Amino acid sequence: DGFGRFDFSGPLAAGESVSHPVYVLGEGPPIVIWQELPGIGVSTADLARKIAAEGYRVYLPHMFGP
Repeated sequence: DGFGRFDFSGPLAAGESVSHPVYVLGEGPPIVIWQELPGIGVSTADLARKIAAEGYRVYLPHMFGP
């Protein structure tokens, strides 16, 4: 699908941490697309592809899950 992926981790108030995958596509100035419920769907991925094709680096964090 052309997307790269990395994990973003951060601390929680209770001293634990949480990790979520972040998908990335394209080169250029960064844009973050925050997904709607229920998560990253076909239309959101298509939007990311269109924006990347215009010369931007798109970050698409997947915020659902543990």
